[in-house]
Amino acid sequence: MARADLIVATGGQPMVRAAYSSGTPAYGVGAGNSTMIIDETANIEEAARNTRLSKTSDFGSGCSADGNLIIEASIFDKLLAQLQKEGGYLASPQEKEMLRKAMWDDERHRTVETVAIAPQQLAKIAGFEIPADRKFIIVHGDGIGKEHHFSGEKLTTLLAVYKYKGFDQALDMMRAVYEVGGKGHSCGIYSFDQDHIHRLAMAAPVSRIMVRPAAVEGQCRRVQQRDADDLEPRLRHVGRQHHLRERESQALHQHDVGGRCRSRRTSRPTRSSSARSTTRRWKRRWRSSRPKAEGANPTAERTRERAAPPPAQPFKIEGLPCRPRPPRKSSPTPSAWWDTSIIDIIRARSRSAGTRSRN
Repeated sequence: MARADLIVATGGQPMVRAAYSSGTPAYGVGAGNSTMIIDETANIEEAARNTRLSKTSDFGSGCSADGNLIIEASIFDKLLAQLQKEGGYLASPQEKEMLRKAMWDDERHRTVETVAIAPQQLAKIAGFEIPADRKFIIVHGDGIGKEHHFSGEKLTTLLAVYKYKGFDQALDMMRAVYEVGGKGHSCGIYSFDQDHIHRLAMAAPVSRIMVRPAAVEGQCRRVQQRDADDLEPRLRHVGRQHHLRERESQALHQHDVGGRCRSRRTSRPTRSSSARSTTRRWKRRWRSSRPKAEGANPTAERTRERAAPPPAQPFKIEGLPCRPRPPRKSSPTPSAWWDTSIIDIIRARSRSAGTRSRN
């Protein structure tokens, strides 16, 4: 982690802590338990298609993948049938119990071998088989709470569906789901009712709310949000990748392996290659436009211009010391010492000159 410029830690709590303590700028997230509310005004085909896209992306391993659908009772059967048309397999109560035993151990921990796998492989581990064309498994949610395993994060190609009557009950079920896990992460809604959208925004204990996109695709901004003009301003989606692009340039210049932050920017602005080529082109034009003497060699002139100047001659001080010595204690005054020193230097140079002339 210390070698990287930016860390995006999307694992569990130990991984996030390791990223934050590495000394590298890091974005960390907690466990997700994405829940989607689908009311009576939703487009059933669109909701089913987006759910399939989100649930099958990376075999449902994304923390933003749809894990729970809270569906209005009047459209529950129609949406369930549409989900099966999209490739869902509706598990029986016996198969659901077999899945629970395969996906969680006795201490309610997720088993590693059932994370992010194909639905056929998941069913095989549980002890039954499903058709090869099925893309995810659907189970009926029998309750919400710590004791109900399917109301938590699944991290695989399994989806839990719940039925509600009245939007107030939907909000209560949503809050109960996030008490199990995923609080502060993300949720969404399929609705064209502005009052329902606004109430979910005010009630959901999450940091991101999607309105009618596939949760995983929408949070990565790979699906363009349609009908954005009819959304509340506070509900306009700002995905994870968009947030990173805005702050990446700042974070990359604040990295230091030693746990400290320092700026990598230099005070001198850099020029692009096009700017440098433009400068060179104007220099060539300026040289070619200068008047030339007859018989002059332009190549020799350019070589002469580029030649290094002769080395500077050392500066000499005649008769004076380059650095005066500190005054001695026996010297009466600095001026007397200075005069004495000058006289000594002159006498020494006279004697040396006389010696050289005799030799």
